[in-house]
Amino acid sequence: MKLWESWIWPKVDSRRNARFAVEEAFWIASFVSVVLAVLQIIDLLRPSESEVNYDGFVAAVIYAAVALGVRQNSRLAAVAGLALFVGSRLYLFVQSGPKGVILTVLGTLAFLHGVRGTFAYHRFGPIPAGTPGVAESFRSIGQKEPPAEKDIEQK
Repeated sequence: MKLWESWIWPKVDSRRNARFAVEEAFWIASFVSVVLAVLQIIDLLRPSESEVNYDGFVAAVIYAAVALGVRQNSRLAAVAGLALFVGSRLYLFVQSGPKGVILTVLGTLAFLHGVRGTFAYHRFGPIPAGTPGVAESFRSIGQKEPPAEKDIEQK
């Protein structure tokens, strides 16, 4: 599989691929949240005479909420995360110029994959009742299969 197909623009044509795209957006939102919180803590610990600003903590909490929403396959959270990330990066671009373009592109792609993944995941519908889970599948390994109906009738 080519790099373009596997990461730059992954397919979301199955539940598994859609889930992978959603997880990617969850991790990027979590990463942004942690980085913003750490930068705010560093800013608070630095001695300064200016007024204390807690905007970094607010943004970190918002990104953490986006991450949790995306983890729950929320389309609203995925779109909000993409809009928030792109909007904040555009604001920083206007304020300080083109810095961190590569990280901006990679982050935007990750949030975009989350939007695509959440919308695709909801298109697949619920998992049919009676479908065994992963734990049940592993428990069945090594167990003898129950006798087939025709074997029972012959006895």
